[in-house]
Amino acid sequence: MIKSFFSALLAFIVSVSQLVFTPNVIRIDFDNVVDEIRPVHNIGRMPEYELNSEVNKYFTDANMTSCRTHDINCTDIYRIFPDFSADVNDESSYRFADSDKVLAAIVDAGMEPFFRFGISYSDPVLHHDYLVPPTDYTKWAQICEHIILHYNEGWANGFEYDIEYWEIWNEPENSDDINDNHFWIGSDEDFFRLYDVSAKYLKEKFPALKIGGYGSCGFYALTKTNAVNTGSTPRNQYFVTYFENFLEYVQEHNSPMDFFSWHSYTVTKKNKQYISYVREMLANAGYGECEIICDEWNYNPTENVKIDRRYGANQTSMLIMFQNEGLDLAHYYCAIADGGLHSGMFYKGGKPTSAYYGFRAFGQLYKLGYQAEIKNRKLREDLYAVAATGKDGQALLISNVSDKKDRKLRIDAGDYTVDKCWTVNENCEWVEIPIPDKIEAGTMLYITFKNVPDTIKAPDNSGEMHLVWHDEFNTDTLDSTKWTLRAKMRQSDIINGNDEHNVKVENGELVMRTWKEDDGTYSTNTSVTTDGTMSFKYGYLEMYANVPFVDGCWPSFWMQSKDIHRTSQYMTEIDMFEIYNTKNTVRTDIHKWYLDTGEHYNIGGTEIFYKFRKSSNLNNEYHRYGFGWTPEKMYFTVDGKIYGSYDLSKDFGDRNDGMQGFHDPVYIIFNNFIFTDNSSWKNPAVNENTEWPITYKIDWIRLYQKDGEGEIFDDTGC
Repeated sequence: MIKSFFSALLAFIVSVSQLVFTPNVIRIDFDNVVDEIRPVHNIGRMPEYELNSEVNKYFTDANMTSCRTHDINCTDIYRIFPDFSADVNDESSYRFADSDKVLAAIVDAGMEPFFRFGISYSDPVLHHDYLVPPTDYTKWAQICEHIILHYNEGWANGFEYDIEYWEIWNEPENSDDINDNHFWIGSDEDFFRLYDVSAKYLKEKFPALKIGGYGSCGFYALTKTNAVNTGSTPRNQYFVTYFENFLEYVQEHNSPMDFFSWHSYTVTKKNKQYISYVREMLANAGYGECEIICDEWNYNPTENVKIDRRYGANQTSMLIMFQNEGLDLAHYYCAIADGGLHSGMFYKGGKPTSAYYGFRAFGQLYKLGYQAEIKNRKLREDLYAVAATGKDGQALLISNVSDKKDRKLRIDAGDYTVDKCWTVNENCEWVEIPIPDKIEAGTMLYITFKNVPDTIKAPDNSGEMHLVWHDEFNTDTLDSTKWTLRAKMRQSDIINGNDEHNVKVENGELVMRTWKEDDGTYSTNTSVTTDGTMSFKYGYLEMYANVPFVDGCWPSFWMQSKDIHRTSQYMTEIDMFEIYNTKNTVRTDIHKWYLDTGEHYNIGGTEIFYKFRKSSNLNNEYHRYGFGWTPEKMYFTVDGKIYGSYDLSKDFGDRNDGMQGFHDPVYIIFNNFIFTDNSSWKNPAVNENTEWPITYKIDWIRLYQKDGEGEIFDDTGC
């Protein structure tokens, strides 16, 4: 009893010490979901407000969900409703044309507008009349109502965008000097009352929408920080005092507040403190369910000397912290393309910076859907990490914001293994790299993982299947216990190469490359095959691959029966797929080859085809290609969906000798062959427009079989 107690105690101590005292080992439990991935990777403003904008497509690629409209002048209240004395119910009182164009561009980029009611940065003298409190608060709320009606319910030849977030004002406390405030020339209580009247009115009209505000200047005084454009410490303290007085007012008046929005231009660790403070203050005021939104932020532009890869690591650390602290929504300020530190997502001209790639990496986490547990109680203070999981995979995003210190990198993800790794290089380009043993100072890493499921459901719904053989290509070289290089396809002007020029394992993939050499000849990989290592009978074989769809190429995934296992007069060939003379179609076929007479028959007119509906980017895409085999049939899949099958009770060919050969064990073959002008089987050949090399990449291959159905044969040395 005592011994078992001390054994348990020791195990507990070891477990805790691993979590606390090994901060360089990032321990991930992808099977434990702790939160949803939140949309904190959004923006304020865009480079262009045009439909089909090339630069705005970057936001779609990053899976961004929201763009805040502040400082997009045409969305200001006084520009949409220029004459405050006009009839609020008359369509002709409104000027929607310019703001319509802006919101259409936001929606076209795949985002929802986060609409700010109020005014953009303005000169207190030139725009004095638009900065003073409205003469009629209810009428101001009614103007907001009609803007919502226009964009959500089609009023005034409008739209049905279903915009959810509507923010009342921006930085009303921008200065404690009323003559130097760029957003509000009125008393604190004047604004508190405007918020109260407007929020109550709009929530009554639109109870399902989220109404909030007020775009606070921030809470720098809590950390004794003089951030960019905040001036002296007394002004910073005014921001905090204003917030506390605002909460007291809305609590007393029972004002609705679906979200509280605030701004910050300082480093990640200080913003973490601000989130805790805001959350505590809202809870104490009775607004514990209120969403917390940082809708204008940038990682301390004064600390970023230039837009290098460290700049991207800094911005990425903020996204990670926002997620880990449970922030509901955030908008980086800003995404215009002027190359400035306050708008560091693009260089002039629209080329993405290192910061953009951090947002895109986080967007991949958002697409996965769920935050997975990182079990470390503490990482190094300059390391930030978040993990995500979902039906499409698992990933980890890490940022090292240290100026000088590289950090050792070890990852413990249980049954999940590292698949691929990306980073921003010194030229601020997004590149795939081998997983490093350290994360350099001022860099970020985006790492994906893969897990090999032990059990799957058969694609034909015939029952459960178990993993019996696989290769994830995680070794440095081709695993000789699983694969051999044996030429299965030959042509006089094509060299079958065995070295890394043509076939190698790199970055967790089997890579086959076909080249046109300097002397005008061609080289391809010698067939990568399990001939001489393994054959199998029945089961479900699937690979995940990036297959070339290029004029003149002939990539294939096929199988043959082996002499030592043959029970019929013919050798069987099963073409899981061949790709030729197409930009979007895979072809499946089965053959009988009679070695005694040289006769050959294929199933011919019943060939099966799979055509990709979207093929414009097919050469860059990975898909799952599968082959199912039972005693009754063979079937074929793409991305898990069956697209055709062969009935093994139906014979073909002229000799009428049955289908017994299609129950003989087969071995696997991969080729990346091509057609040339010398090819006997005439198809469009490679030509002067062909881009070399032609590359065929396989991420993994797995074989599953049912209990009691299927066999694996050890063909080592055969």
